Amino acid sequence: DSSIQYTTTGTQGSQIFVVQWQKVKHIYDMYNESSTGQRLNYQVKFYESSNIIEFIYGPTIGTTSMTNYKGAIYIKSKTAIMDGKTGSTSTIGSYNASDFPASGTVYRFTP
Repeated sequence: DSSIQYTTTGTQGSQIFVVQWQKVKHIYDMYNESSTGQRLNYQVKFYESSNIIEFIYGPTIGTTSMTNYKGAIYIKSKTAIMDGKTGSTSTIGSYNASDFPASGTVYRFTP
């Protein structure tokens, strides 16, 4: 029952492309049909006129029983990389599943 949806809003020159993931399983649960583990909800928005990129987090459904789930929130270009939680351009963190951003959290990458 997971889904990925996308849409483009606005007028040419100032459009916003939105990709939304709903009820997405952790990769470790993806191949386990009976898994009732944590499901994630989030969006990514790409702003045409400003080149801003936003990661917007929604509610997490369920809990994870595995403490070794790891993930990273970052953005990478041809010449740089930036950690989405700390803003660091020198190191990228590896975060536990329990560290998934709270609902309503927005990380904005501004060129």
